[in-house]
Amino acid sequence: MRQLLVLALAVGAWAQGPVFEVASVRLAEAGVKGMNIRRDPAGGISAWNVNLRTLIVLAYNIQDFQLSGGPGWMAAQRYDVIAKAPAGVQKSDTWPMLRALLAERFHLVVHRETRESAVYELSVAKGGLKIHPATRLQGEADDWCRQGSGHLQCYMMPMANLALTLSGTLKRRVVDRTGVEGKFDLVLDWAPDNAAGDGPSIFTAIQELLGLRLEAAKGPVEMVVVDGAEKAEGN
Repeated sequence: MRQLLVLALAVGAWAQGPVFEVASVRLAEAGVKGMNIRRDPAGGISAWNVNLRTLIVLAYNIQDFQLSGGPGWMAAQRYDVIAKAPAGVQKSDTWPMLRALLAERFHLVVHRETRESAVYELSVAKGGLKIHPATRLQGEADDWCRQGSGHLQCYMMPMANLALTLSGTLKRRVVDRTGVEGKFDLVLDWAPDNAAGDGPSIFTAIQELLGLRLEAAKGPVEMVVVDGAEKAEGN
């Protein structure tokens, strides 16, 4: 009875907010490698060869380490998802509409909880900040990062969003303690843990190149816990 009540509440929650005008969820073609995710300016989203776990991470604006629970197929089964937004919604409505779609098609039920866990605190290093706020006008493609193995290049990125990006790289929550305002263009290169050869660690590179410091600490980490999910039928 409790499970039915939780599911009913979840369905009611997604029905109250904006929803995609039309959406297709189908099994991805077998053997395809890699995934491709695009969000259009009108609020729609197209995702090819993506698993439910990744869709949840996107929909709830969390990192993978903040997602807990759920059946194993959430990471193994791949889908193609194409969803068109209705007229009049904001680009920021993509994520609540995606949450609604996951509740409808995957019968996804989740809850949030906060756990005390290991974190990193990002602060200005003793020698002072070594990067300067970007002075150009912000464009539509700014406030994002290009990432690769041992490489991070960010455009018009505020410190809070840099901390969020580093959280994904370090697989641990990074808390912005810099108190620094403004948006920054920056390039960060380091030697990945699995790389052979010389090069600074990411902790050394952050201090030497950016004038920032990462320090281990304990703090609250918001988690999204999956209470239930079902495989979507292709449609």
